[in-house]
Amino acid sequence: MATSYQIVGDRAQHFNDLDLLVVLHLMIRDADALRESQFQKLELVNYWRHVCETYGPGTIDLRLNALASDQSLKTFFLRLLEAVNSDSEAIGETYPAKLLMKEWLTPGVTVYEYKTELIRSTVENLRKLLEQ
Repeated sequence: MATSYQIVGDRAQHFNDLDLLVVLHLMIRDADALRESQFQKLELVNYWRHVCETYGPGTIDLRLNALASDQSLKTFFLRLLEAVNSDSEAIGETYPAKLLMKEWLTPGVTVYEYKTELIRSTVENLRKLLEQ
């Protein structure tokens, strides 16, 4: 699996694409459950769906630079990261494929049981990159 760079200001970090896709799908699911009505948040979640649906190796851009400059969106993103982290801690060592593939949006990419350690590590690295 390829890697994609996430950029905030003058900082960049590479992430495994599959790790990002898993976290992004879980964030979309959590965002849908929140039923946010603010246009910017809905637009952001729809952009994430587009990223998942049109995925190509090394092309994932979470637009962290834009998030960093908008406190409301940054808070929303961090809240979703925390929800994904809490959920993955509660699941145990592996996230079941059945739960991950539910409402999976990325064609041609199949996920089997996924180590929650990878999910939590990705969440933590995204959080650190955004908060620095």
